[in-house]
Amino acid sequence: MQYAAFGPETSGFEESLNEQLFNELRISRKEKEALELAAKGFTFKEIADKLNVSQSATEKRIIPLYKRFDIKSLPHLISFAHNNYIL
Repeated sequence: MQYAAFGPETSGFEESLNEQLFNELRISRKEKEALELAAKGFTFKEIADKLNVSQSATEKRIIPLYKRFDIKSLPHLISFAHNNYIL
């Protein structure tokens, strides 16, 4: 994402915007691990086996990201994560 700010009242604008974007697009380490494996084509069960957690725990890491980013499917979530430099 590129942007530029010009004018007399731009002091701190870019830092503020970067902080807002970081807070909006931030995901936890566990969410990122699970999402990276999903992006490689693993099923939730396979992800759970690799991370030594239950399938339910894996779903609880990925499914809430749908709502957070207003996304309806896993392929869209993966695409969104790549486009926004989350993965």
